[in-house]
Amino acid sequence: MSEPIRVLLVSDQPVYRAGLRTLLARAPSLAVIDAVDSQAAAARIGTRHPDLVLWHEPSLRGGGSITAAMRGGGTPLVWVIVSGEDQNPRALRDVWQAGAAGWLHQDITPEALVAAVCAAANGASLWTVEQLARIREWEVAVLEKWRGLTAREREVLSLLADACGNAEIASRLRISPKTVERHVSSILGKLSVCSRVAAALWLHDARSRDDPCAPEGNPSGKDEGFPR
Repeated sequence: MSEPIRVLLVSDQPVYRAGLRTLLARAPSLAVIDAVDSQAAAARIGTRHPDLVLWHEPSLRGGGSITAAMRGGGTPLVWVIVSGEDQNPRALRDVWQAGAAGWLHQDITPEALVAAVCAAANGASLWTVEQLARIREWEVAVLEKWRGLTAREREVLSLLADACGNAEIASRLRISPKTVERHVSSILGKLSVCSRVAAALWLHDARSRDDPCAPEGNPSGKDEGFPR
């Protein structure tokens, strides 16, 4: 008989964490080695070395805490995300690129959850066609906005992302501060964002689309030269 799959549960909701632990403990093919909150997850992963991490992420913070743990040292081979919402394509993209085996909705039945965890532990992908399509649509939208910027606007945006003020941008590009202001205003309109900070964050997201783990068949390609 093969060894059970060693699962670490991560949830910031104690009741959900306890319930999920009880549920998975009933499956003979699974062994829940611990259940912790997200703050303790990275350390516990490093010491317990689970086969699979089942991470409950209801708040959709862009996948930040999850992807930081996934890309950190000592990460396991398999990650599965469970959330009450999966409509945020940016969050989906982030955990997809970080290497998660899938993103499940928390209204999944107990039997289907156990089956999905076992399948993921054995190398199966849990990503649905709809989820991957939303990721690709998001990336296409990013690319179209990038294509809509002029070459000068791309230069200005790149410097914005480097935290340069208007005076510094003007000096570097040898244009007037008023011209910089016009370019910034145009950039905000074309990107549909309301601040310089939001524009800088948009570019950081756009740069990350060139991640080597980008979805296979990514229609955005790598020929647009997002500035590094």
